[in-house]
Amino acid sequence: MVRGLVLDDGSYWVFYTARDQSTILAELVQGTGTSHSGSFGSSNTRDFNFEGAGIRTATMNGTYVLAKSFRGTITYFNGDTENFTTAYDAESESAPKLNLVVGNYAGLRADHHTVSVTVESAGTVSGHLSDGCTFAGTLSPRTMGKVFHHTVTFGGGACPYDTETVAGVAFYDAATHRLYSAALNSSRTSSLVFIGTKQ
Repeated sequence: MVRGLVLDDGSYWVFYTARDQSTILAELVQGTGTSHSGSFGSSNTRDFNFEGAGIRTATMNGTYVLAKSFRGTITYFNGDTENFTTAYDAESESAPKLNLVVGNYAGLRADHHTVSVTVESAGTVSGHLSDGCTFAGTLSPRTMGKVFHHTVTFGGGACPYDTETVAGVAFYDAATHRLYSAALNSSRTSSLVFIGTKQ
């Protein structure tokens, strides 16, 4: 399954789940592109893969029908390609509601890490991974779209990124009770990516 965001600043965030396992996070594809007359292009695509491939660089090109669909092709620098299609979600134009997101979430990544996250009514976020890494941050509504701005600071210790702070986006799918979030550092070498189901 693929769920994606293309924001007003040109950035895109595409979440992939494992084949036939819609609750297991497999990868995040992120970058910034430009759109014109039904075409979309990006030369700085980065793929954060949790199935063993690590971080890969790529380009992405696609076509879209406004408020209907997006079809994209990711081309990796080794020549591999990957195609995806997403349908427009009319709910994306509504304002994000923090009260719907408040709760406890659990998720599993394809690298076998489990992730637990708690969202409080004030927008504070805390959580931990199964390797012992803890993190804390915030969710705040973006000015456009049903999307939250998301920042996270790692707690050091078992965390591979020490006490680094990463930033990105989050959105909540009320139909499936799932929270999708992704936060990166400025060089896109550190990340915290999560798909969790409300408990």
